[in-house]
Amino acid sequence: MKKVLVTMVVVLAALAIALPASAFEVKYGGLFRVRYQGNNNITGTPANDNQNYIDQRLRIFFQFIASENLKVVTGLEFDTLWGGQGDKVRYGHRDTINAELKHAYADFMIPCTPVRAKVGLQPIAFMQGWIVDEDFTGVDVSASFDPITVTVGYLSEVNGIRTSSVEDRVPVTEWGQRVDDWYVAVQYAQGPFTAGIMGFYQDGHNAGDFHQGLSYTEIADAPLGTADNLFDLGVNLGYKMDWMNLFLNYVQNLGSYDSVVSGENIDYNGFMIEGGANFFYGPFTFNLGGFVASGDDEESKINGQYSGFVYPQGRSHYWSEIMGLGTLDDSTGFPGTRDRVSGAHTGAYQAGDGPSNLWTVTAGAAWQALETTKLTFNYYYIGTEKSVTSNIFFVDGQLVTDTSNSIGHEFDFYLDQKVVDGLMLRLVGAYMIANDGYTIYDDDPNPWELGARLQWSF
Repeated sequence: MKKVLVTMVVVLAALAIALPASAFEVKYGGLFRVRYQGNNNITGTPANDNQNYIDQRLRIFFQFIASENLKVVTGLEFDTLWGGQGDKVRYGHRDTINAELKHAYADFMIPCTPVRAKVGLQPIAFMQGWIVDEDFTGVDVSASFDPITVTVGYLSEVNGIRTSSVEDRVPVTEWGQRVDDWYVAVQYAQGPFTAGIMGFYQDGHNAGDFHQGLSYTEIADAPLGTADNLFDLGVNLGYKMDWMNLFLNYVQNLGSYDSVVSGENIDYNGFMIEGGANFFYGPFTFNLGGFVASGDDEESKINGQYSGFVYPQGRSHYWSEIMGLGTLDDSTGFPGTRDRVSGAHTGAYQAGDGPSNLWTVTAGAAWQALETTKLTFNYYYIGTEKSVTSNIFFVDGQLVTDTSNSIGHEFDFYLDQKVVDGLMLRLVGAYMIANDGYTIYDDDPNPWELGARLQWSF
């Protein structure tokens, strides 16, 4: 695989040099970063789960441009964990084979129309990742009618066949697994105001169904669900001036799925709402904000509803450093526990880049101390929208549980320093005072993270 990718890059470079300048223009760029991370008690287990590792990422992008009406965009990504990545490292040496085709799409104008189309493997993001933010194969079509832009699209999430067993080379049980997404968005931008509304529909078809009791696949975040049909209705508002900007995001879950447990058709009715403000004063930036992502409870289950906020495949909303993954997220797939927040409460609340049954308020400040130096501090109070189990113990042989709706207080510190040209160094320190709701254990440890990121965007 490595030889194939190297050959690909060499061939692309050779073509760019050999072809006449009038044929097409070639632009290229990318990103290289190296990160160190040390953390403790991030996965929410009762034991000391300290992790220390270094990883790196290389992204390379090429644009082959015929004119402003046509270009092809390609991108490659290589992730490497220093010292080894299990089966992603060839035994006997450190050559990694962890590579992926990140982008490969055509971007072109449809003649005699204001319509622009993107066809192929491309980045798609809506509502700052509260709905989706990922690379997808599909078609994205947009048209601008100043001050309004209309976008519609189709994404092919999953398209495959699984076979449960083989007898005499003939599949005994075979089924298709398919997930399709459709969306439409209307965005308005005029002066300091922006506003938008969008609908995003994920059709899980029969993906997730049991087949002879063998297995199922969850498509959205709803537990033990099949025949998933999730619809997200999103609204965003913004106002921006020289000295401040304000924003508001809202997403409502609609649609339904079939419960594997009860066999009932369950309606989605979760929601999220986020608001914030940034204020600029000389070298200082101040921010206030917060969000609520709803949780599920027994009352909603009785009414045939799932009230926890769920996401389609491809969501990615990063927020705080510890609870929201932040700068030191685990993107290379560290073997073992990984950098995922509070594994002890998976299902009761969800943190990381897809928060659910959580609410938070945040305040922070950034100081551009020098032209090349910036200091940032952020504080988060984090709670659960519905109470979660906070302790399990026995009294006179009887199981007793406590509940809580407080996760804790998180403090994030950043130092950004320009090293040379566009090379940037970020130092990260994060500490959390954990309250009872952080895990199901009696003694909730205080998690922390320390790290550094050296990054060049070229």
